[in-house]
Amino acid sequence: MNHYQKTALGLDALQQRHIPLNARQRRLLVLIGTEDFDRLADQFKQRIATPEILEQLVELGLIHSTQAAHTPKPTPVEFETNITNIAPSSSPVVTPELKDSNAALVLNTEITAPAPAPAPAPAPAFKAYNFEETRELMMSLLQRYCGLMARQLILQIQSATDLQSLKRCQMQWITALQESRIEPIMLNQYLQQINHSLLRLQAA
Repeated sequence: MNHYQKTALGLDALQQRHIPLNARQRRLLVLIGTEDFDRLADQFKQRIATPEILEQLVELGLIHSTQAAHTPKPTPVEFETNITNIAPSSSPVVTPELKDSNAALVLNTEITAPAPAPAPAPAPAFKAYNFEETRELMMSLLQRYCGLMARQLILQIQSATDLQSLKRCQMQWITALQESRIEPIMLNQYLQQINHSLLRLQAA
């Protein structure tokens, strides 16, 4: 639990409150990565940072794990090898005699360099949609994932004529999609796209 840190989106979510979080999610997000959290007893950490809430915050992109990926252990061999005879080359390695056999077992092994680690995926580039495109994207997502349940909200977004009235619909829009069948990761990407476009429109 001590190897989690807030992402830039997580810090922004605490300041702007544009991502609706329940009390337990927000409490854990506030404490993650702080000295106060590190000083808590393990039983309190386990009570606050349950695996379920940690997973929810990770899926929303608000925290990430700083723990290095676990390196798998090598598969054990069925016989002992003399490690001092292994040189950093592609020469064959001759093992000692097996205890139950009078014949020497010769294995040709090749030492190869480990495969390079895959490069991290680049952050998605967000488009700067204009007012009409932003409004259309919000309505189309509600129609696709919420259907008739979001009919009233769709009409509200459709009737929005300025940036402020559209932003007032944003919290209901997020809540409706969170209760739909959309994947949390996908919702987070759409949310960042909408936020990006609204910020660009506000700065224009």
